[in-house]
Amino acid sequence: MLQRRKEENLKFLNKLSLVTHHLKRNVAVSADALSRHGANMMFAYRGFMGITVQQHLYVRHRIMLKYPQLPCVVQFGGNSHQDNFPLELLHVVSEEQETD
Repeated sequence: MLQRRKEENLKFLNKLSLVTHHLKRNVAVSADALSRHGANMMFAYRGFMGITVQQHLYVRHRIMLKYPQLPCVVQFGGNSHQDNFPLELLHVVSEEQETD
């Protein structure tokens, strides 16, 4: 039941155009997966130094997450690289905004 709901949510997210809004140069994000844990429990840098995504965002960008327990959108890159974006740091962009 829970796995099916997660798959449905991921299909829905894949149909949306997601953009970050916390970086100097905001980037488009493809939702390849949803994390099982929130930013407060997920490790950044593949677990190197034991820093969570929440801690990374505070130290690097001075962002205090309001909902750190929510799952993150995972974007896979080359090799074993993956970026984890907390849901509250993503905006849904309409097609009109994309063409501007």
